[in-house]
Amino acid sequence: MSGRAAANVAVVTGAGRGIGRSIALAFAERAYTVIVAARTAPELESTAAEVEARGGRAVTVVADVAVEADLRRIVSAAERCDGSIDVLVNNAGISPKPRDGRRTPFVEMTLQEWNDVMTTNLTSAFVLSRDIGALMCRNRRGSIVNMASVAVRMGAQSSGAHYVASKAALVGMTKAVAREFAPYGIRVNAVAPGRINTRMTEIANHTLEAGWIERSIPLGREGETREIADVVTFLASDAASYITGSTIDVNGGWTMS
Repeated sequence: MSGRAAANVAVVTGAGRGIGRSIALAFAERAYTVIVAARTAPELESTAAEVEARGGRAVTVVADVAVEADLRRIVSAAERCDGSIDVLVNNAGISPKPRDGRRTPFVEMTLQEWNDVMTTNLTSAFVLSRDIGALMCRNRRGSIVNMASVAVRMGAQSSGAHYVASKAALVGMTKAVAREFAPYGIRVNAVAPGRINTRMTEIANHTLEAGWIERSIPLGREGETREIADVVTFLASDAASYITGSTIDVNGGWTMS
């Protein structure tokens, strides 16, 4: 990546499919170099090809964010950009539904399942925000966007207690880091999607009663991944220059207050 200007570099985890893929493509359309990270190489290569087709530059890192050595490789890819990272999107996450699309009941949840979710959803965001955030602070610019969830507002419905807890902690971490990084000009925010049309929600959809979406969501439909990506790119842009420590709900009015 030598010879490239320092600006317009974004790191996106969980970029192989779903929301992460849409976020990567949205940054590509804005001519970013996008460091895309995901566990599955074929999906990642597909995302990278589309990033290039849409005017961006892709750097792929096959990585499981639950593995410390893999997180280190993501950070190393960022460091090879001469430390000039503009955006970090902590999107990678899991929501186990091992019972034919249904969550594990809290009283039957194993410590291993709990730890797997916490490591993937929360600890990875801590490590990457700490290490890539340090690069941003050095350059006194940057934006971090963490992927929370409507589950933080609603509690466990289709998601397990571990998922809800990890996303609630992510919102708390967002506020804490936003306060610490503000003197360096780094903004830190979160996005809390509602029910979005992804493979993850498809697994659980057959557990819903007929007409549940139309009755429960004022806009009467699931959201699309691009609708989340548009909010992420807004938060990363200068148009959101006075927004930090916030969590933006994107859920079709499901949690209107």
